[in-house]
Amino acid sequence: MGDGATFFGLPVADLGTIPNALSIARGISGPVLAAAVLADAPAGLVLVGVTAAGLSDWLDGYLEWPDHSFPSMLIMTLAKILPGHGRSSSSLA
Repeated sequence: MGDGATFFGLPVADLGTIPNALSIARGISGPVLAAAVLADAPAGLVLVGVTAAGLSDWLDGYLEWPDHSFPSMLIMTLAKILPGHGRSSSSLA
């Protein structure tokens, strides 16, 4: 594809990183898991798939943001969702 090639606005070189590959695989696994549930697949199989998706989400975040510790990410997340922090209710209208 050459230098500077993009795919949906993302540099093609960035699509091949491990965190992005995990995210793409997890995005594909969602409909597959939904189809498995609808097809009455064994619960253990679905549980393994959901667990793998959760672990890949954790690994994706760990690889993408290695300098952030869990406590700091938790505090930043809570600060955004607690009342009186982050967006005011008037900005949501």
